[in-house]
Amino acid sequence: MVSGIKRRNQETEYDSLIVTGQEFFKFPLYSFNIIWNINIRIIGGSYFRLLPSFVILKLMRKAVENGYTPIVYLHPSDIDDKFSPILMSQMTGLGLGLRLKWGIHQKLWSTGTESSTKKLEIILQEFPNKGPLVWALPR
Repeated sequence: MVSGIKRRNQETEYDSLIVTGQEFFKFPLYSFNIIWNINIRIIGGSYFRLLPSFVILKLMRKAVENGYTPIVYLHPSDIDDKFSPILMSQMTGLGLGLRLKWGIHQKLWSTGTESSTKKLEIILQEFPNKGPLVWALPR
């Protein structure tokens, strides 16, 4: 066990389960325990945008050491450095609480997008793109 994470001992990059008579493939995600029960996954989203590339690379190397395939999943908004939020004045149909909530979410979604493309370039130097996950499945 490393940081509360069970080491994978699979020969494949995925786990296979039978669900309602059909084979279901699951690509386990590496999760790193930073303190108490707080885990981070570095596959994308806020962690990808907010963490520096050297931390992401370190966590990806730990994933490999523990038998996990490092997976990066990005939504187009994660790399949109020209994010255009909905303005408060455009949310007139919403109450103040919902407008504030959306404003906070939009700030979170846009934070770090300007560095995401460069981070991805750095990561791809060490971890080349292997293509869609379906390519790892049996044919």
